[in-house]
Amino acid sequence: VGQLEEDLIGLLGLREVHIVPSAASAAESRRNVGKRAAQLLAASLRNNMMVGIAWGSTIREMVDQVVPAHLADNAAVVQLSGGFNLSSTDCNERELAKVLAMKLVARNCAFQAPILVQSPLLRSLFLKEPEINRHFQLFDKVDMAFLGVGSCDPYEGMMYKAGYLTLDETKQLIDMNAIGDLCGHRIAPNGDHIKTFLDQRIIAIDLEKLKKIPRKVALAAGRNKAESIIAACRGGYVDVLVTDEIAAMTIQRMLHSENE
Repeated sequence: VGQLEEDLIGLLGLREVHIVPSAASAAESRRNVGKRAAQLLAASLRNNMMVGIAWGSTIREMVDQVVPAHLADNAAVVQLSGGFNLSSTDCNERELAKVLAMKLVARNCAFQAPILVQSPLLRSLFLKEPEINRHFQLFDKVDMAFLGVGSCDPYEGMMYKAGYLTLDETKQLIDMNAIGDLCGHRIAPNGDHIKTFLDQRIIAIDLEKLKKIPRKVALAAGRNKAESIIAACRGGYVDVLVTDEIAAMTIQRMLHSENE
């Protein structure tokens, strides 16, 4: 695995790559990735640190397994997007942030907004709310962010599952050549942000601000995430990758065949 990690650091231009064993089930592989990310967070915790958190099943696995090695004074957890109105904790970012803050004995900077609103007008009104505006300003202060990397499989997308998007809208995003999803924003295979109808309705950190966070840790497991991981790294949205062997070997194979 050590050599594979080194290879991916070079191929993807990252600071660190952490590869964990793939398991018989996708859920167990996600659990392995979550555990390694939880260890990274525990080891990185510092006084006054602001930790940004996105949504997703692998993020949930990280939060479930966090055991702080030490406590940090005045640490805070910041939601990177509005929340989903779903009972599933996979995409209930508010719940994930709350549990993580409790475990770290940190402040929970809750984001009282939905991930997606019905119209651009509603979005602009939301952003004028002082509380929402203050939360957006916190994004500039995040030191380390933990991100799920979403694939654009129409049936797997959180926004489709949560009922925010129709199947037709989700397929429309794929027709626009969107290969990955970061905090609800769609990216192309080369990592460029694809402007879609979502951008006028989404309430989340924008990709340029995300790029400026000093340490961005992406969590993803499975062969189906390989293309999305490559796109996220090419866009400059990832510094540290935590993934499983199957995804890592798929990425390696794809990038080597590109270079032949």
